[in-house]
Amino acid sequence: MQPRGGFVAMLVPGCAPHPLAKGPMKHLSELEALERTMDLGGTHLEVNVVHRVASPLAADLPVYTIAMGNPSPDVPAIGFFGGVHGLERIGAEVVIAFLHNLVMRLQWDTTLHQQLQSLRLVFMPIVNPGGMLMGTRANPQGVDLMRNAPVDAVDTVPFLVGGQRISAGLPWYRGKAGTPMEAENRALCELVAKELLSRRFSMALDCHSGFGARDRIWFPYAHTRKPIAHLAEVQALRDVTLTVRAGTVHALVGEDGVGKSTLMKILAGVYQPDAGDVEIHGKRQVFANPAAALDAGVSMIYQELDLAEHLTVA
Repeated sequence: MQPRGGFVAMLVPGCAPHPLAKGPMKHLSELEALERTMDLGGTHLEVNVVHRVASPLAADLPVYTIAMGNPSPDVPAIGFFGGVHGLERIGAEVVIAFLHNLVMRLQWDTTLHQQLQSLRLVFMPIVNPGGMLMGTRANPQGVDLMRNAPVDAVDTVPFLVGGQRISAGLPWYRGKAGTPMEAENRALCELVAKELLSRRFSMALDCHSGFGARDRIWFPYAHTRKPIAHLAEVQALRDVTLTVRAGTVHALVGEDGVGKSTLMKILAGVYQPDAGDVEIHGKRQVFANPAAALDAGVSMIYQELDLAEHLTVA
């Protein structure tokens, strides 16, 4: 098949299934779009079926993983995941669209080929094809894969929404206590362990439309609001204590990237800390913005030269 120019997001119904897919399948446009992209990628892509899902609407739905770039464990890797619950089509579509874009660029973009020599990209665009085909959050076994974790929350979570083990007939079912994770989740974890955790540096991006009335960062606080002790590398500051007395001058010295500016911006109200307190004369202060800090007597003179473009260093 000769690829055509432009972006193709979907396949028309009735096209032949991918060679790695077995058995009859009801139409799932996202899966067909992914298979079309895999065909276009040819030998540039490493394609595997890590699980097959049986559902009432299809005898066999493959869960695909796709990898491209340098397989050496010495290079960094990025993982892209989507479609963890069946109603989350937009996440799967975003991952598939990005993969399709890369595949099309591989035909002419020499810079991308050079970049992939020092980078590994892995994709699992549709983690839950069974739920997506059925139009439900859960997989065909009625388990919500986003709440199917063996780790229980330390803090209080909302009733039902935070996950429940009462019945698969209710939403947000976590599965029976003490049982292994669902096969789709186990396949996901195996991919992460093989392709991401085995490297000195890796990132994982789960694409979905979000939940609730406000955006939030879930990782690494999935089961507790307290920072995870062994993940200090994701924090700009950790266990920092600074005491300044009136009438004294202090110098904060350190290498680039150790958090000097971050600490100063917290004190000046530019950033809000995830943990810890700022106290003035023993009274706890919360600075929502620099104006609030200025009202409390805290100001900051920035080192960025672009704040004074008309001045020279002299």
